[in-house]
Amino acid sequence: MAGRPAFRLLLEEDRTFGRYLRERYEKTERKKPLTTSERKRIHDKVKQIIRTIEDLTWFAENWPEPQLRLIFTTEGKERMSPFMRLIHAVVEMGSNYDPNKATDEEKERAKRVREVCRELLLLLGRKSPSLAPNALRVLLAGHGDADLSLRLQALRIGY
Repeated sequence: MAGRPAFRLLLEEDRTFGRYLRERYEKTERKKPLTTSERKRIHDKVKQIIRTIEDLTWFAENWPEPQLRLIFTTEGKERMSPFMRLIHAVVEMGSNYDPNKATDEEKERAKRVREVCRELLLLLGRKSPSLAPNALRVLLAGHGDADLSLRLQALRIGY
């Protein structure tokens, strides 16, 4: 009995297309417009990814904790869990990123990363009173522009 095939959001041809797009944007000085079929393929994949994220959100909101612990964790069989690899990929700027020499695309990525990090910090701030009350006290103890590294280290206190 064969069973159900494993689900994959991305087929190998999708990965190949993604690599093609990245190389095209990185190597081409003068950007050639996307073809109609390329734009449609990107549009369809974006819709599919958004639906998948919405489905994962539903699971995060509705499944019991023992099952969530298997998915949304900081540890994995490898060095980092798939969930944390996703978070890192979303906020990664690259080791060679220099804001003074950034391309327009790198500046756009930096803007997106700042917005995501800001929202994550705001979320942590709203959740801190119940999750890590000691960390919140340290964060709130600063006066004006107090040492940011000390306040950020407070995030580890409640852990």
